[in-house]
Amino acid sequence: MIQFRFTFGLLLVAPLITADPFNPLQWLRANGQWYPGPDISAASQEVPGGCVVDQVAIASRHGSRYPDPGAYSEWLALEAKTAIWDNIYLPPILKRLQKYVTGVNLTTSDISIMPYLCGFETQITGKLSPFCDIFTESEFKQYEYRQDLRYYYGTGPGTDLPSTLMLPYLNATATLFLNGPGHTYSTGFTPPPIVVSFTHDNQLNELATAIGVFNTTGPLPPNK
Repeated sequence: MIQFRFTFGLLLVAPLITADPFNPLQWLRANGQWYPGPDISAASQEVPGGCVVDQVAIASRHGSRYPDPGAYSEWLALEAKTAIWDNIYLPPILKRLQKYVTGVNLTTSDISIMPYLCGFETQITGKLSPFCDIFTESEFKQYEYRQDLRYYYGTGPGTDLPSTLMLPYLNATATLFLNGPGHTYSTGFTPPPIVVSFTHDNQLNELATAIGVFNTTGPLPPNK
């Protein structure tokens, strides 16, 4: 019997801001830099004694999101969940920030996009964006939960799409390991020892869901 164990690791980069005990980038998920997060896989990243790694397949973001079968209904179902949480956490932030702005009436839609600016501008400039100073610690955590809902019900275990969408990729990866390094396929192609696939963060979430990473994660309440 041949057994496969898929181990996924994230390239973790130390946060740009270390003096501040609260790092807003930690709560931006896919919209900010990687940060040293907890190891939840319980799988050691060290190669076991007596073993040699001779072939590796890596899936990495970022790229264009390819069309999903049933994507329209998927997004409708997702919006139904996230809209509930948006109506809970965004209005108090809007009320707090509007006091500092004159001549412009902010909307909850405006507020919802500002944490993205915090993460993306930080990545572009290489220093913490001023947008990160707009929100409190509690508000960043509320935003993070909004992203949890987005990924859980959009491309995670809250939808049945991942197991279907990722089957071809998983099958190809398993076949690669079954044939082993140095195997030449019917096309005449011999894969190198390291094979890298680039995709979108949504598809990484689908891939992790398809192989059961989130099997013990229960449904997330949209009105937490």
